[in-house]
Amino acid sequence: MSAPARERVGLLGGSFDPPHEGHLWLARRARALWQLDAVWLLPAYQPPHKTPTAVSPYPQRAAMARLLAAAEPWLRLEDIEAERGGPSYTLDTVRALKARDGARCHFFLILGADALAELHSWREPAQLCAEIELLVVARPGETPAAAWPHRLGSGETHPAQSRTIRAAIAAGRPAPWLPPAVAAYIERAGLYRPQEAG
Repeated sequence: MSAPARERVGLLGGSFDPPHEGHLWLARRARALWQLDAVWLLPAYQPPHKTPTAVSPYPQRAAMARLLAAAEPWLRLEDIEAERGGPSYTLDTVRALKARDGARCHFFLILGADALAELHSWREPAQLCAEIELLVVARPGETPAAAWPHRLGSGETHPAQSRTIRAAIAAGRPAPWLPPAVAAYIERAGLYRPQEAG
């Protein structure tokens, strides 16, 4: 008897500070393009390209990502990077997930074309490409960097940006692209508001 087919799982990482409708769009788009069974959100415990004080605490970012994941039954939060601690290198995360779940899951890494263009600055990018297949979503007509092997899917992209959301909240303006549950969490936690002097 043949072994059961492994679940096709897309990994979508990032700071998720905050998670927004663009992340949800990317997960849905990748799932449809590459027939994924599930997408796991991987909030970076300590983003290597940012200082620890430049991002919100991990528990808050993870809580918001969990609220975002509640929008779809095939979407979930995976907190393996918090379990490991330290800087969150994608290569280490992929290897840890394959060691833990590789018998039942076939993993793919979901990226936007902008992230692919920065892959050279990641830790051991050639090793990462040897460990996992890259699924890249790009705008129509956009030609991502060809230095790294990847599967390309093009289509309309979502305009959401976390920094734009943070800036709107800091300025006291309504923030775009936030699912209601995430917006409510941000309001309760007082995130992204300017710190009062004194």
